[in-house]
Amino acid sequence: MRFVPQVLKMSRIEPSIRQSNIASPALPVPSVFGGIIAPPAIPAYMPHGLKTVVVDQRLAFLKKYGSSFLAYSSLQDGLDYYTKEDCGYIPYSLIGKGNIVPVSLGDPICPADRSQELIENFQEKYDYPVFFHISKDVAHVLSKMGFSVNEIGTEIILDLQRFTLAGNKMRFLRKQINKGKRDGLVVKEQLYSEVGEDVLRAISGQWLHKKVVRNNELSFIVRPIVYADEMDVRIFIAYKDNRPVGFNIFDPIYRDGQIIGYVPNHLRAASESNYSVQDWIVFEAMRVFREEGKEVLSLGFCPLYKVNDSGEFKYSRLLKTIFQFAYEHANFVYKFKALAFHKSRYRPGLDGCQESKVYCAYKNPARFELLPEIVSLMGINVIEQTVGRLMGR
Repeated sequence: MRFVPQVLKMSRIEPSIRQSNIASPALPVPSVFGGIIAPPAIPAYMPHGLKTVVVDQRLAFLKKYGSSFLAYSSLQDGLDYYTKEDCGYIPYSLIGKGNIVPVSLGDPICPADRSQELIENFQEKYDYPVFFHISKDVAHVLSKMGFSVNEIGTEIILDLQRFTLAGNKMRFLRKQINKGKRDGLVVKEQLYSEVGEDVLRAISGQWLHKKVVRNNELSFIVRPIVYADEMDVRIFIAYKDNRPVGFNIFDPIYRDGQIIGYVPNHLRAASESNYSVQDWIVFEAMRVFREEGKEVLSLGFCPLYKVNDSGEFKYSRLLKTIFQFAYEHANFVYKFKALAFHKSRYRPGLDGCQESKVYCAYKNPARFELLPEIVSLMGINVIEQTVGRLMGR
């Protein structure tokens, strides 16, 4: 018998349109896997750390034009911003000697037909900007402006209204669901304040202990966890025997003032099991999002996966070789292959699941001495990880 996913029946008030922090009643929803999805009343909290009036304009731009999958990450603490009041903004961090080289995060958050204008204004402030994790559309704009463009990996995207677990190629994912069901796993959507910071930190600590990059949280392209309720961010918790064993945090994707989908920014599990707790939470969350009419779920970035620049853009062959070598031989620094293999289980190319290339762009000559700083910006210490490998840690 083929497994065809059902759709959860539930109602929910969009947090982005709430006018107060007063909780609204919401009923628990039975899961098709035997668990319970309990939608919380999520208040319209401001993003953590955003306390000034100027933020109102930035949030307006984000909700209008923040359709790229890293757009919400532009709200993370520690970033700088170039803002053009009638257009949008570019989030970035400064690196290089004297902190004079900006590394932008994701696509410019502005109308698509004004991205070149915003980038040109940005260049008036900084001579040598680097654009990281950009879409093909923005890569075309930058290429026309004289930038070199290299592939840096792929993103895997699900169409929530078309993706299905039916068919032989989805057998592995269906097994994850069945194992979770037999194990008595229950998923609930809750607020941070309902769960408690200590609980989430304990799960994170156990999860990080098992990771290659475990001394620090990843940053920049992964928005660091904020242990507080945040605007439009949703968290789903997995419970086994009434004990929390994992959680997934979903950041919103906007278009024209509406939330059209989510990206799981953090997926963490504390316990060892013979199935993926994180995937089980994703499947449950997908059913909620689908019933709400959401369009997309990005599974996130697969760094260096399928890097194969073919000449569509002017690119650095040396940078391409470095990226390909790192993907094949530097998995002690970051688990490039394991992450890509896992996400490929969702079968890009089948109906409802696709891959999208992700790029970086820079002015020639390419400054390869900046690569270690860019990697460090993401929370990865190549030297420390290499020494650890040589010492058998």
